[in-house]
Amino acid sequence: MKYLFLIIFLCLGSQSFAESKKFERVRSVLIYNSNISDDENVSQITTEDVEIFRSYIEDKRPWKKIWTIRLTSHGGSEQAAHLISELILKHKLDTQASGMCASACTHIFIAGKIRRLMQGAQLAFHPHALSDNAREETKRMF
Repeated sequence: MKYLFLIIFLCLGSQSFAESKKFERVRSVLIYNSNISDDENVSQITTEDVEIFRSYIEDKRPWKKIWTIRLTSHGGSEQAAHLISELILKHKLDTQASGMCASACTHIFIAGKIRRLMQGAQLAFHPHALSDNAREETKRMF
């Protein structure tokens, strides 16, 4: 009977999301390197990464609590970065940039409660292209 409980506990306690090479949890730090891709043709921040982030961040087991997100990325989907940023803000997580954090990665970095640049890290911001409608709207606002 005790083995049955052990088997049930192990099944329920296992990760319920697909493993990704882009993610690694080291104690309370979630390391996210979108440059390491499961698909050799896609090495960027993707919408598929959002649910994996959510699974790590919202894991209720106390020994799995994430406090810090460490980022390395050349960028990717702005929509995915926005959704990941919302998760970081909601859970009041700290962020760290390690290596190059560019484009969409900087949006995630800025969401951190406490933001740190690791030694040798770089942030790379760039302006975003606006559609004609958005450009006109921006002109009217200012």
